[in-house]
Amino acid sequence: MRSSLVPSVLNECVEKGVKGAVLITAGFKEIKTEVGTNLQDGIATIANQANIKIIGPNTFGMVNLQANLNVSFTLESVVCCFPSPKTIWAEEKHQLIESGVAIYPTPERAAKALAGLVKQRR
Repeated sequence: MRSSLVPSVLNECVEKGVKGAVLITAGFKEIKTEVGTNLQDGIATIANQANIKIIGPNTFGMVNLQANLNVSFTLESVVCCFPSPKTIWAEEKHQLIESGVAIYPTPERAAKALAGLVKQRR
C-alpha cells in the first residue's frame, strides 16, 4: 500500500487490538523528505501509544524458521553459514536477516536447519 495510507490502517489495527505489524511499504524517512519523516514519526507515535510492535517500514518482512513463520516476500527460505560472526559487519547481518536470510554460526547448524526445511516441505 502507499505510505500515505499506513497511518489510517495502523489506526484500524489499534481499534482491532492488533499487537504487531510488518510494514513492507516504503516512502518514509529513507526518502529524506519532510513528508516521509512526518509519516514515519506519525506511525511511531500511533504504535507507541497502542504498544504495537512494528517491523519496518521499508522492510522485506521477516522469517522465523523455528516458528515456521514467513511474513515476507521471501518465497523460499534462505540459509547462510558464516564461520565467524566477525566475517560480516553488524549492518550487513541486519540487512540479511531483514531480507529473510537465516544465519547460522556453523555448517552443522545450517545443515540441520536445511534438513528441517526439506522435511517440512514433504
